[in-house]
Amino acid sequence: MSDRGLILALQRIHDDPGFTDRVAEDPDSTLGIYDLDEDECKTLIDAVKKRDAIAIRGLATKAGIDWTADHIGGIGALDESEISTEGAVKRGIQGPGALSGDGYDGVMPNRPAGT
Repeated sequence: MSDRGLILALQRIHDDPGFTDRVAEDPDSTLGIYDLDEDECKTLIDAVKKRDAIAIRGLATKAGIDWTADHIGGIGALDESEISTEGAVKRGIQGPGALSGDGYDGVMPNRPAGT
């Protein structure tokens, strides 16, 4: 049994509202990626499919998770400052197609990328 796997799966269920729908549709490809005990996995899948908040909360409490928190931190969880990384400025990349550390830092292409 992996407490870490259960905690990671519960963190995802708690913090990603669309994940429960994906678990209900395809549990093997969603919860299957976590290192879960077979009984825990079946219990969690059943609870998610039935939308049984009490059972999910019980698993979370057993794993030491405060299900009432806005965001669950801990192992494997992204810090709130890391959640939206797409818009972050990446230093050293100056133009389209440039890779930091590739020897071309700051070089602007003569033609647009992809042409």
